Amino acid sequence: MKEILIILSTFDLNHPVTRKNIEYIKKTDISRAELFIADSGYETQERLSKRIKAYMAYADGRPVVILKSGVIIKDYSWLDKLTNTAELSGAAIVGCVNVNEKTLKKTYGYSVTDKAAHIALEYVNSDLPFTYVPAVLPGLIYIANPVDIEIDENFDSNLYVTDMCVNAWSNGKKVAASMSLEILDDSSFDEANPEHFRNKWCYFIKAQLFLNEDIKNLKSSVMDER
Repeated sequence: MKEILIILSTFDLNHPVTRKNIEYIKKTDISRAELFIADSGYETQERLSKRIKAYMAYADGRPVVILKSGVIIKDYSWLDKLTNTAELSGAAIVGCVNVNEKTLKKTYGYSVTDKAAHIALEYVNSDLPFTYVPAVLPGLIYIANPVDIEIDENFDSNLYVTDMCVNAWSNGKKVAASMSLEILDDSSFDEANPEHFRNKWCYFIKAQLFLNEDIKNLKSSVMDER
């Protein structure tokens, strides 16, 4: 059994976007990992978060990488960069820099408000190997110890990722982004089920989240957007 499980969730294994996704992954070093491709067959009744939670059970305690269909990875050593970031930062959840291929805009995570608004954290040149973030982007996520991470099944969209990250912070864990790893992802963020997220986390985000030393400097930028 390989030491890491890579989960690629897609609606259609034979879709050109998915095939391109897989083609690029196989050109990189995934010798340490098992690639698990989950084709839902355009099933729309089951929530995305519920499907991801079910797929993660297959990991049997191994570290997990969750890849969104359509993401392109060109960095040969991307998996090593993720695991190195997890070790250096002590983060339970690790993301990376996402590049929009059309605009070339780079973002490395999200900050959040108690109103559930998401503020993209734009990348600036940095020598730091990683930075702590309130939430990672949903394109690529590394989870060091899945049994310690809770996935709320009440989300239809990628908002489950932010929920997972905020939940990690609330339980004394850390969330970080690798600043040396870039992927291509042109999709926009989907905030379906924001009311559930807001009801669940509004107090914690407003009163406690940004008391954490690792991310307290991001609070001012969040308040400016409100």
